[in-house]
Amino acid sequence: MKKLLLSFGMAALALGASAQETVYLFENFEWLEPWTTTEYDKDGTMVVTGDCIGADDPSTEAPQISKKDLLVNDQTAEAALQAKGYDFIRDNVASKKAGECIYLQRNYLRFGKTGYQGGIIFPSLDIPEGTAVNVSFKWCSQRQGSGVIDPTQLVIKVENGEDVKVFEVPTLQSLGWESGHKLEWVTAEIPLTDATVTKDSKISIVNSDDQLKSGKALRWHLDDLKVYAANGGSAVAEIAADENAPVEYFNLQGVRVNNPANGLYIVKQGNKVEKRIIR
Repeated sequence: MKKLLLSFGMAALALGASAQETVYLFENFEWLEPWTTTEYDKDGTMVVTGDCIGADDPSTEAPQISKKDLLVNDQTAEAALQAKGYDFIRDNVASKKAGECIYLQRNYLRFGKTGYQGGIIFPSLDIPEGTAVNVSFKWCSQRQGSGVIDPTQLVIKVENGEDVKVFEVPTLQSLGWESGHKLEWVTAEIPLTDATVTKDSKISIVNSDDQLKSGKALRWHLDDLKVYAANGGSAVAEIAADENAPVEYFNLQGVRVNNPANGLYIVKQGNKVEKRIIR
């Protein structure tokens, strides 16, 4: 399995003293597992969500995040994501209509289908004005049946009213990917240079504007999304504060646990967050 969920609202988190980072958002979508392990009906057959990247198989099952008969606690995956502050972009400028094009994988998201492009809008983040921030995430394009890797051009947009800053993500083709390349995660780390980022900013990852107008296949997968201060944090002060802070336990769905029994938990003490096995 991938890294575990560290999701405690919009407060800044330091992910361990050694990292010395002030993190405003960390999302690895592990909490979506109840949706991705629940059987759902497809053409009269009960199936579960697949892992396209892990299996190197573009044909793995991928239900829509809005699938009405795939519910956990009477919620679709999309409703659960929106409850955490995320929103989504579904677009096809060429046909002037948006179609469902955002899907679940285990446990990450897939965007786009032929002729329909998609994107994700971040929750509002409690970032002090004037803070320089970076965005990092893992991503991968989809591979077509012919072996061609979708020539996806992703961008990060930072919007403050009419002021829009756009940051291009290096394409997989620019990294040397050719037809038939194995599907695997690539990490993008993008400094939001000269962008004003506050709790009122709209930050998104989406296909470039020219691709939004395209009828081609420009699909992509997303995992391990992080927004963090570009200049790190004041680690010495944070460590001292952490040692005196109360310890909090959370299960893998991000729910606080007052009396943890045996098992694996997310443990938060001050700004320090770590995985810990309780025996």
